[in-house]
Amino acid sequence: MRLFLSGLLLLTLGSCAQVSGFRHNIDIRLRSVGIITGHWGIVSCVAIGPHLVLTTRHGPVSADSTIVIDGRELYPVGWYESPDCDLRIFRVEETLGYVQLSRHPPLLLEEVFVVGSPFGPMNYNTVSRGIVCHPRRDIDGHTFIQIDVAAGPGSSGGPVLDHKGRLSGIIKAHVGWGAFFYAEPLDHIREAIRSFESAETCH
Repeated sequence: MRLFLSGLLLLTLGSCAQVSGFRHNIDIRLRSVGIITGHWGIVSCVAIGPHLVLTTRHGPVSADSTIVIDGRELYPVGWYESPDCDLRIFRVEETLGYVQLSRHPPLLLEEVFVVGSPFGPMNYNTVSRGIVCHPRRDIDGHTFIQIDVAAGPGSSGGPVLDHKGRLSGIIKAHVGWGAFFYAEPLDHIREAIRSFESAETCH
């Protein structure tokens, strides 16, 4: 019993330390997250480079959409859609603060934080906390991170961050019924960035 309580205390203290570290970085990270407004709705997005903005592919956005990050309205000068996963990258002329990619994929039961705008701009950059329920869930031939964070409509395209505020995934949406949500994993993000950078032309 004493060993169990000691383990529980260490787990609690570790979790508190992670949240404290995340809070230390959150203001900087939130200035890198925003929304993209399309013709019939919005999606969330995150800056992943000085001129690159990452979001979901399935959202109601296009090349003439408006990106809002850190209170600034931005307009794409180029874009790329991944043919293999639910990711879209926009290039903008303005210089942005951005999040770093995590060094490693998230682990089972690892604590993660999601930033998005569920149900529209009135809930702009809402932060939610949860855990990784499954680090590599295969659904219909595609691999996702399964998390228990409730991400409502409008949060698709928002970042999944680790306790240091680094990017671990991009919210896709819930698949089927239940309280579990799914995110594009880190390896898909890296591949999309490589493909974008090696593309000869942007749409």
